[in-house]
Amino acid sequence: MIFYNKIQTFLRKPGQYFRYKKKFLRGLYFHFSRLAHFKTFYSRVPKINFSKLIIDKSDLILKNEGYKSISYTKLIKNKLNINEVLKKIKVDLKNIDLNKLNNTDDGILSLKSSKDFNCESPELKFVTNKYLIEIVSRYLKCVPILTNLSIWYSPNNKSFEDSSQKYHLDHEDYKQVKGFLFIDDVDLDTGPLTVINELQSSNIQKLINYDMTKSNKRVDDETIKSLKKKI
Repeated sequence: MIFYNKIQTFLRKPGQYFRYKKKFLRGLYFHFSRLAHFKTFYSRVPKINFSKLIIDKSDLILKNEGYKSISYTKLIKNKLNINEVLKKIKVDLKNIDLNKLNNTDDGILSLKSSKDFNCESPELKFVTNKYLIEIVSRYLKCVPILTNLSIWYSPNNKSFEDSSQKYHLDHEDYKQVKGFLFIDDVDLDTGPLTVINELQSSNIQKLINYDMTKSNKRVDDETIKSLKKKI
């Protein structure tokens, strides 16, 4: 039955099958899919949608880094409604029932989902700002399509096994961009976000034979520290 289900998944939703595999197989499917849907992909390339570079070159995500830190000042300069968003989120946090966290397996509580937003929502206006869209588009080499918008809350006051607290890659796509908006100031004592650049991340995947199956997806701190000299 398990084998039959895998065949069904492969035939009906091949993307679901390949997204949990190793980097090579995920990349193979990604490039095949891009060729198979060439017309759609071409219509979304940055050169078609952005006649020229609007943002500063310093705002681009460099290939070997794979991440970009954007300051509050920079967001304000590029007319993002950051203060409005922060105010709205803080109001939502006051209405949260923290007791629900006791029933979660990963310490994360969903505050809002796509059905809670409309075109006038400050959160939607923020994530669809042209400045952010161009940064993402030029990194992905494709204008993204927003399919979901949600807000989660995690107090980070307890350790959870097999959770996002450990190093991992996300499986949504072969190449993706995720944005994190800090609601409060973050320092070494408040669980700062930790990232590994793209080049080192690729080396780690090879060294530990990484894939996204449940048993291999999370990588603990000790493993990363032991690989430090090799990457």
